[in-house]
Amino acid sequence: FAEDATDATQLDPIVITASKSAEKASEVPARISIIEPKIVEQSPIAELPHLLMSDAAINMVQSGGLGQTSSIFIRGTNSEHALILRDGARLNTASTGAANLAFIDTTDIKQIEILKGPASVLYGTDAIGGVVQIISKTPEKTSAFVTGEIGENKTYKSIVGADLAENGFYAQVRGQRLES
Repeated sequence: FAEDATDATQLDPIVITASKSAEKASEVPARISIIEPKIVEQSPIAELPHLLMSDAAINMVQSGGLGQTSSIFIRGTNSEHALILRDGARLNTASTGAANLAFIDTTDIKQIEILKGPASVLYGTDAIGGVVQIISKTPEKTSAFVTGEIGENKTYKSIVGADLAENGFYAQVRGQRLES
């Protein structure tokens, strides 16, 4: 019995995107990949398009320099056919059909789930190419932080944030400045 207590069991990650309910990744009938928390933590203030480019089914195209519109193409479909969700809320705009990914804060991202292929039955016409679900971290304690990044040609990015967690409720406040 002593050996049984030390055996570790690897659990499947929980996926929410595919069927709008929690399922084990191994039991989801759709093609899904997850950008794990470890990868997100290694680049805490990177732009979201750079994190998404780590998936082979996604092609990102940026129109111009920092802060310009980034288009996401999942499996070759148009960028307005890729639905972007943040904790279940649609980020795609009604005017263009696409989401502006350039200024999405990455400091509180827990993981990113990518459903590749048509998901229009569940999500509507925005999801013909697929769905990107950004899942935020839930603050466990009250805290604050300041972080920054400096680049070439007087480019810098600074982020200030605070988390409040009390009696099972939480709130997050973030602010960022990007200048080049």
